Amino acid sequence: MERVLITGGTGVIGSRLQMHLAQAGYYSVILTRDETKSRADKAHAHWDVNQGQIDDHALEVDHVINLVGAGIAEKKWTSSRKKVLLDSRVNTTRFLINQFRKRGGNLQSFISASAIGYYGDGGDQVLTEDTGIVTQEFLSDVCEAWEAAAAPAEDISNRLVIYRISTVLNQGSGALAKMDATIPFGVANYLGSGEQYFSWIHIDDLCRAIVHALKNDTMTGIYNACSTPQMTNKEFTTALRDVVNAKALLLPAPAFGIKMVFGEMARVVLNSSRVSGQKLAEAGFKCTYSDALSALRDIYA
Repeated sequence: MERVLITGGTGVIGSRLQMHLAQAGYYSVILTRDETKSRADKAHAHWDVNQGQIDDHALEVDHVINLVGAGIAEKKWTSSRKKVLLDSRVNTTRFLINQFRKRGGNLQSFISASAIGYYGDGGDQVLTEDTGIVTQEFLSDVCEAWEAAAAPAEDISNRLVIYRISTVLNQGSGALAKMDATIPFGVANYLGSGEQYFSWIHIDDLCRAIVHALKNDTMTGIYNACSTPQMTNKEFTTALRDVVNAKALLLPAPAFGIKMVFGEMARVVLNSSRVSGQKLAEAGFKCTYSDALSALRDIYA
């Protein structure tokens, strides 16, 4: 049985991914800062980037899935928070690759997360993996540095795959936990004009895409992880309203108010991301939930 090391394995995506990996016949090893868990069983391994520590058995694996990183929208973007967001991705990725390099190991694959925030505000432009950064801003800088930190994984693995992940749909966490908050009370707010493009992927489709990359040894390079077709924020909010509470009023949350409350972080929801998933489709992966209504009905079932 092939062994897969997961960073960020205790998060929402990582926890769901473990189930998909088990179903696909992989054995997961979860990196954790909790020494109690790492002492309890070999399915957990302790690491401490600041202390330069990692359990030996964490490096005795065939694949790495690198999902580590502090939550982008959990707290306001103060200077100190920005540093946490950057360092939790870049420094940990560098540390992990260096540990495998010291060991001289040869992984079958290294799969690393990035985000569609890489592109910035794309307007109506269809964003492919070759588009490059459209507007240079904080999230673009973070994603660019994150991907650069992962690039040396090519030296310690047969393949490097980087997923630029869209907004992940999962009930009770992430974007949906904020977007559906007022709908049960009769108001569904689209954001700003609502005309900005909103790219998303069901959490199970993201997990399946990661497993697909493990199994498909022809995959290498950068892939957008998103569903199709592209839709606007207003269109998505309408679908969310129809599933959660069809009687709710569809109303705008003005852009100026969002900017006043969230400051620079407002770009996360006001930027337009018309992301193409064509390259991933050409690699043989098809989303189970390819439209918003089917995805949301599954999540809220």
